[in-house]
Amino acid sequence: MNKMSIYNYLEEKKAKGEKILSVFLTAGYPQKENFIQLALGVLESGADMLELGVPFSDPLADGPVIQASSAQAIKNGVTLNDVFAFCTEIKKRTQKPVVIMSYLNPLFHYGAGRFFEDYKKCNADGLILPDLIPEELPQFDEFGIPAEELAAFAAPTTPQERLQYIDSRRWSFLYYVGMLGTTGQAGAYSDEQIEKVRSVYSQIRNNKMLVGFGISGPEDVKKIREHCDGVIVGSLIIKKLAEHPGKFEPVYSIVSALKNGL
Repeated sequence: MNKMSIYNYLEEKKAKGEKILSVFLTAGYPQKENFIQLALGVLESGADMLELGVPFSDPLADGPVIQASSAQAIKNGVTLNDVFAFCTEIKKRTQKPVVIMSYLNPLFHYGAGRFFEDYKKCNADGLILPDLIPEELPQFDEFGIPAEELAAFAAPTTPQERLQYIDSRRWSFLYYVGMLGTTGQAGAYSDEQIEKVRSVYSQIRNNKMLVGFGISGPEDVKKIREHCDGVIVGSLIIKKLAEHPGKFEPVYSIVSALKNGL
C-alpha cells in the first residue's frame, strides 16, 4: 500500500459525515512477537487510523500507563528498526493510515538522516513529533518531509494568535490536547473542557482536529464528537492490554465501543 494523505483521508471521512477513531499502541507492547496481530486486530475492530509509538525511556507527555508500556517494550528489545518493520508489515495488510509517533531524542539518537530515510521506506502515512514546535520545522527541510505529513499540537492554554499561526499552514491534522497534564488521566471531560474543545474547533479553518489525552471511554467520545473531527485514544487501550495479559479481545471490544460512540 502506498503512502496516503491523512489530510485528504480526514476530508473524505468528514464529507461522509464520519468521525475518526485513531488508536495509539506502544510498538512491541505487550509482546514483540504478536504485535502485528494486535495492530491489525485493532484496525479490524473499528480504528480508522493507527499510531505506532516509539518506545522511549523518558516520554514527557505520557502518563504512567504509557510510560510502563514503553519501559516493557524496551525490555522486550524493541528498537526503531523494529518500529519501521512493524509499520511496513501492517501497511501491506491495511488500507487505513498508519502514523509513527516519536520524541525527538530517539530520532536524533538514531540519526535524523537515517530516521527520515527509513521512515519513507516503511510507508508510514504520517509522523507525530510531540516535542517539535512549528518554528523548528526548517531543520528538517533537507530531508524532504512536508508539513502535511506532520501533526501540529494545540492545548487549552494555546493563545488565539498562536492557534491562528499553527492553523495558517496545512498539517496532516491538528492534535488537540483536551486535558492538561499527561496522557491517561482519570475522569470524564467536564462541561468546561468540552466548551474549550468546541471553542478551539470553531476557530480551525485549514486543518482537521483530533482530540486526545484523557479520553476514558465511549461516554467521553459521545460528549466531544460534535466538536472535533475525531479522537485519539491511547492509555485506555494500553491499560486494557495490561489488565488482560495475553488476551486481545477486551481491547478489540473497547475499540468497537469507542467507534460506535462516534
